[in-house]
Amino acid sequence: MSEQVTVDSLEFARSGKTLSGNFQLASLARLHDQLASLDATLAYELNGCLDEKGQPGLHCRVRGTLKLTCQRCLEPMDWEVVLDSQLLLVTTEAQLGEDEDELDGPDRLLAQKEMDVRALVEEEVLLGLPLAPRHGEGRCRMAVTQAGTASHPLAVLAQLARPDTDKRDRE
Repeated sequence: MSEQVTVDSLEFARSGKTLSGNFQLASLARLHDQLASLDATLAYELNGCLDEKGQPGLHCRVRGTLKLTCQRCLEPMDWEVVLDSQLLLVTTEAQLGEDEDELDGPDRLLAQKEMDVRALVEEEVLLGLPLAPRHGEGRCRMAVTQAGTASHPLAVLAQLARPDTDKRDRE
């Protein structure tokens, strides 16, 4: 387990600091249930900034490759993490819900004296994961049996749903 990385988020943003590094997937416990393998790292870069109104914020970039489970074939698949998040820092919980109608504005994050950078990166990745990861069309590795049907868990149901053309042809 690597050491904890924390920043004073307001001071970090106001001074325009930059922090970058890598986290092993094994150290991101909340992601474990979503992954087919923990053998990888995620690279991150965190930049402090002030927006056009002078409000403090963070720009978080995360890159890497995760092994997810394809929901079509249930085999592992690579999923490229390419996240760029703009976060506006607020000082009270009441400010978190302000401007909810502004869909294309930055997400709001409660400023902290000791903000855990690992937890921030992990949260951004969790929010960016697909709900039902799947290989691209025609790229699933579904094995084909000798009968020519896929050994997919739902292949039997698919056959039952089709009209029995062989039976009608024989009658």
